[in-house]
Amino acid sequence: MALFPPDRFGEVLTLFRDLCQSAPDELALVCGLISDPAGEPLVALPLGWFGAIEDGEALVAPIRALEPVVADYGPLPYRALQSMFGPAAPVGIPRYWKSGILTTLDDSAIATIVEYSAKRPTPLSAVLLFHLHGAATRQSSDHTAFAARIDGWDLEILAQWADEAHERDSMTWARAFWAAIEPGSSSVYVNHLERDDGLSRLRSGYGGNWDRLVSLKQKYDPDNFFRMNNNIRPQSAEL
Repeated sequence: MALFPPDRFGEVLTLFRDLCQSAPDELALVCGLISDPAGEPLVALPLGWFGAIEDGEALVAPIRALEPVVADYGPLPYRALQSMFGPAAPVGIPRYWKSGILTTLDDSAIATIVEYSAKRPTPLSAVLLFHLHGAATRQSSDHTAFAARIDGWDLEILAQWADEAHERDSMTWARAFWAAIEPGSSSVYVNHLERDDGLSRLRSGYGGNWDRLVSLKQKYDPDNFFRMNNNIRPQSAEL
C-alpha cells in the first residue's frame, strides 16, 4: 500500500484513474481517504496483483514515482489483503453510507470527490473507490441479477462516528456528497444501499433484469418473507 498526505488526494486520484484505464485483469486497484490510528487523514492507494511478481513491480513504478510517504508493496496472503481496511471501519460504531457505480472519473468528478472528502465530519469517516473491470464486465447485463457490467468505479461514502453528537452532521455530509456526485452514477451494488434509499435506486442496481426478478419474487416469495434489506418485493407489493 502507498500512503500520501491528504492534500495530494486529487493528484493520487488522477494517477489511480489513469492506471485503471490500462489495468489488466490481474490488477485490482483501490483508492481512498482514510485515517491513521491517531485520526490523521491519509490518502491510501492499495492494490492487488495476481500475476508474476516481477510484472507487478513494473505496475507499481508510477505510484512510487509520486513519492508517497509510505510505499509498502510485496507478497501477502489474500486474507490479509481483504482485511486491509478493517481498522478504518471498526466493528460496532454507527455508520451511514451512500454508494454508487461511477461511469466516469473525469477531472470534474475528481474535483467533487476531493472537495467533499475535505469536509468529512469525523476522522472515522472515509471515502473509497474500487475499480470494476475484467471478466465481470465482459458478461451481458442479464447474465445474473446484477446488471452493472461496466468498466467503472464503485464509490463508497462512509460516514462513521463514535459520538452521537456527530450523527446529524455525518449523515448530512454523506447526503450532500452523494447529491453532488450522483449525476455521474448509473447503477449501484445493492449490498451498498442505505436504509433510506428509495425504490428507484434499488431498481438501478438490477437494470433491465427488474421485471424478471419481480416475477421470480412473486412466484417463490409472494408474502415477501425475505425482506430484511432493500429487497425486491413481489408484484402485489409494488402496486
